Amino acid sequence: MTFDEAIAAARLELPVVLTILDGATRISIEGKRITQVGYDFKAGKESPFVQLLDKNGGCVYNARLEDCRIKEEGLVKAV
Repeated sequence: MTFDEAIAAARLELPVVLTILDGATRISIEGKRITQVGYDFKAGKESPFVQLLDKNGGCVYNARLEDCRIKEEGLVKAV
């Protein structure tokens, strides 16, 4: 996902899938929507991130843009 796609998905409140690796296991976490898009600064270097509200609304994840994608049903909603 690009920074511009993340902003558009946040405005349209599209569902997002976060994929993380836990050792050799790939875990997909379904997010209800993006609540925040921004930049994180570490050692003077900026890296974009998104904050996702999970499907149940009880947990928030901070994730790299590269690990996120818009869920397929969200793409239909956007069109």
